[in-house]
Amino acid sequence: MLIEVIMSFWDIFKKKNKKDEIITEIEVKKSNDIKIREDNFEEESINERQQEIQFEKSRELIKKATSFKKDDINKAISIIEEAIKVCPEKVEDHYFKLANYKYFAGEKVEAYKVLTNLLDSLDFDDISMYNMSSSTIYQKICILNYKDKNYEEYITNYLKWHYHLTIAFACQGRESEFMNSINIKDFFIYLAPTKINNSLKKLNLFITKILKLFCISII
Repeated sequence: MLIEVIMSFWDIFKKKNKKDEIITEIEVKKSNDIKIREDNFEEESINERQQEIQFEKSRELIKKATSFKKDDINKAISIIEEAIKVCPEKVEDHYFKLANYKYFAGEKVEAYKVLTNLLDSLDFDDISMYNMSSSTIYQKICILNYKDKNYEEYITNYLKWHYHLTIAFACQGRESEFMNSINIKDFFIYLAPTKINNSLKKLNLFITKILKLFCISII
């Protein structure tokens, strides 16, 4: 009988120890989880702060580049390129500025290349952002086409600009803007009526001139 009582107490003691061990393990795990979360939060905070610093540095460089545009355009371009490298995210306005400055410096081919490379870098899977960004980039390309008096390319890229903007409106649920984009009477001149009409006029004159020269050559 005594042995049974002793064994009973021994079982209780073992169970209590086991319970204490389990509680200790749970407390250690909780402590470790809290430490991990604190470390992750601290790391995220540091990364966010570093990104804020990089963004600020990028913005300051862009401001600096603007001040050099008239006096030293090549230096301004170098500063913009540095700002793009420093910035932790791709800011489209920086690339638009770079293309504009390269064009201003007479580097027309490079200016177009900046914009087409930006187009190629867009994420097609994000269909709404892809189309909105595409429309903006084609708008910038159109500006250069018009400056170059390349009216055929202007009209081609204008249609791409209009197409992507319309799709973006649909993706964003902007119903009234979407309907205006597809239902207006003058669909073809929706975004830039003056430039489109002038481009068509210039192309028509060019085609007419070519036809006249052709007629003269065969007489």
